[in-house]
Amino acid sequence: MLHESAAFFYTRKFNLYCIIKFMLSLKKVISFSILTGFVFALSFYQSCRPMRHCILLNKINMLPFSYTTGLPMQAMDSVPAKKFSINIDLDTQELDCKAESSMAFIPAAYATTIQLNYLYYDTVSSISISALQDFDSTHPAGSPLNDYFEVPAVFTASETFQKNYAFQLHSVPDSSMLYQFRVIVALRSGALYDTLLPPVKITL
Repeated sequence: MLHESAAFFYTRKFNLYCIIKFMLSLKKVISFSILTGFVFALSFYQSCRPMRHCILLNKINMLPFSYTTGLPMQAMDSVPAKKFSINIDLDTQELDCKAESSMAFIPAAYATTIQLNYLYYDTVSSISISALQDFDSTHPAGSPLNDYFEVPAVFTASETFQKNYAFQLHSVPDSSMLYQFRVIVALRSGALYDTLLPPVKITL
């Protein structure tokens, strides 16, 4: 009788052990299934995010240009005021990339069509031109000269996507002398490119 009671006790203990072990194994399986499902859903979400056309900037070249010679100007070169321009060239690469996550997980995950979203990274947002010297009585050193170079106050879609800009000077300074121009290009990505051009002589 004692042996039977002991056997029954150990049998129940073993069964309890098996149940606990089974539940722990089941918990692991459920956790793994949830994790696998989450990874799958996240991957599906990533694949369903809308595409956007990205322009990535490699570098910007800014230089003074003479319409008299048809060539870029070197330091100390001379040019008549209305034959002078500032040329800006953007060296870019274009590619299709995913739009940023909006954290709206479920709606985005159920998107059924991939749409091209024309929001650009490294395209021009604004351009500012000034001189380190007094240009005339209304434009002292450091003041914007955008009105004299006819730089757009707001860049339209076609102007935003340009790779080359040429801003010709349409006014003459008070004096024939060396001027050094400062050009600041702001991009839609938030980057700023601040460049001092070589000093050139602007004549009346």
